[in-house]
Amino acid sequence: MPSAQVTIPLRQLRLNHSTEIRAVFRDGRRLNDPHLRVVFRATERPHPRFCIQVGRRVSKKAVVRNRIRRRTREAFRAPFSAVGRGFDVVIMAQIGVATLPWEELRERSLRLVERIAAQ
Repeated sequence: MPSAQVTIPLRQLRLNHSTEIRAVFRDGRRLNDPHLRVVFRATERPHPRFCIQVGRRVSKKAVVRNRIRRRTREAFRAPFSAVGRGFDVVIMAQIGVATLPWEELRERSLRLVERIAAQ
């Protein structure tokens, strides 16, 4: 019987409160990619939570920024569901991420999640 991959609902994966986000910036470790910057810290939770920040510097159009958020959230959702440990992660989109092909964005997110899980 094939095993079904358990995915965590998006609501539980979100890091919402500004105090928690500030704590990640204060106590977290940083990883850099040309298109994505990540700040993370380990937590006692059974699953990771993340937030995505896309500034106006990336695009002045809200439509483009929202598309970047949706694509990035989906690219990170599946790899984070497989981690099995608790992390709070802030993902900051950089200039040029809007033009990345979907497969490359998924590959970059997978590499970043593997680096986070190895910490």
